[in-house]
Amino acid sequence: MPHTDTSPTYPIKFPPRLLLTIIAVAAALLIWHALHIFLLIFAGMLFGIFLWRTGHYISSRTRLSTGWSISIFLILMLALTALIIWLMAPSIMDQVNRLNQEWPDSM
Repeated sequence: MPHTDTSPTYPIKFPPRLLLTIIAVAAALLIWHALHIFLLIFAGMLFGIFLWRTGHYISSRTRLSTGWSISIFLILMLALTALIIWLMAPSIMDQVNRLNQEWPDSM
């Protein structure tokens, strides 16, 4: 006659301190790995506050709404960035070309 186990099986019980330690370590690892995401969210919030305050300042000095002021400010910032890149591009290209020529000689 085969032996049948009729004893009930219970889930493994962890001591409360061990369970809290496991949860704390898991939370710390999650925060550590998600740190880039938190920093990106924080930077986005700061940039949004900067845009809103600048748009509000422009709208208080002109008769434009805050939305139009933010749009104009963004367009001006993009144009300024494009101008800086356009003015610096020849110098950067000269340096890259010089680096390409001197790099093999230095090896």
